[in-house]
Amino acid sequence: MTGTGTTITRSGRAIALLGVVSYALGWQFGWTELTVTAAACGLALAAAVGFVLGRLRIDIERRLEADRVMAGTPTRSVLTVTNPGRRSIGPRRLEERGTHTAVIELDGLAGREGRTITTTIDTDRRGIVEVGPAVLTKTDPFTLLRREMGQTSVSRLVVHPRHVAVAPLPVGFAKDLDGPTSDTSPAGDVSFHTVREYAIGDDHRHVHWLSTARTGVLMVRQYVDNRRPHVTVVLDDRIVGEHERDGYELAVEVVASLAVSTLMAGQPLGLRLGDRPVPASVDAVLDALTTVEPEGVELLDATTRALAAEPDTSVLVIVTGDRSPAELTAVATVARRHAHVVIVRCGRIEPVAVPGADTHTVASLDAFAVAWNRSTR
Repeated sequence: MTGTGTTITRSGRAIALLGVVSYALGWQFGWTELTVTAAACGLALAAAVGFVLGRLRIDIERRLEADRVMAGTPTRSVLTVTNPGRRSIGPRRLEERGTHTAVIELDGLAGREGRTITTTIDTDRRGIVEVGPAVLTKTDPFTLLRREMGQTSVSRLVVHPRHVAVAPLPVGFAKDLDGPTSDTSPAGDVSFHTVREYAIGDDHRHVHWLSTARTGVLMVRQYVDNRRPHVTVVLDDRIVGEHERDGYELAVEVVASLAVSTLMAGQPLGLRLGDRPVPASVDAVLDALTTVEPEGVELLDATTRALAAEPDTSVLVIVTGDRSPAELTAVATVARRHAHVVIVRCGRIEPVAVPGADTHTVASLDAFAVAWNRSTR
């Protein structure tokens, strides 16, 4: 609980100033009307003191429905308000301060009565939303004085960027003899996976005769492709002007979608936000993308350092905005010596072709998902 404070409002300051000026002029010129006005102002302020005195006896607890949500996901703050005393109390005003603000007019509470109040938190944009403190206020009928007492601490809500599930890259980009296998891999690869029952269309050359003789059922060898891609994603964090802000926010959502989908598919991931590496876990990625802001790192430098830090990279995805074709070509020329290059340009901009790279220009997260999923088939 924070401290208590009593302040004079703008109306109170105006009344106080009117009283002082009226008294000075009435005393100087002997005007009884001004003296009466000064006395009335003084009485009003004195009466206001009586309204704000007394204990603010209300217990308040806050609970957030979630600590972390994706942008656009509805969530609420739940306040439990209780009158701890036996006597009833009159109406009070409760204000939620912080990034999330709300004004709640409390009706009177009977002795020991409790009440639950919910407020909706705005989660339209990624970031950290501070909820609280909840401040109980008491004022007079003319709002000349205000007394406040903080009732709760500050709660933090982490709003992750929007992200959608996209198809993981198909196997076959990088050799990994000890890595995971895929049941959908084409038969005939170098790695034997298992023996299974024959299905129509299987190659007769893969029949396993010993298992067939033992089980009495035609059995075949299944071969799988145990190669998996190592994906490295670089977020271009340079913004030229405010007109690119929407494109940058879309780029953050695209990076979140790629990173989370890659990790959920069990594929290796390297992620760099500008020039800063991020640990390869879903929580770490989403938390880092929640607060990321442009730092102006040159894209070519960030790409070069990403490839140096992730030498096993087989697919490099560069998520950028309205970069010129010449800039992107220079980056692709360097990067394609080490990995397959995919460039995702975000924003309402004209599509361009970049030699040596697969290029997608998308204006929304849904458009990106469609383009990406089509390219991985």
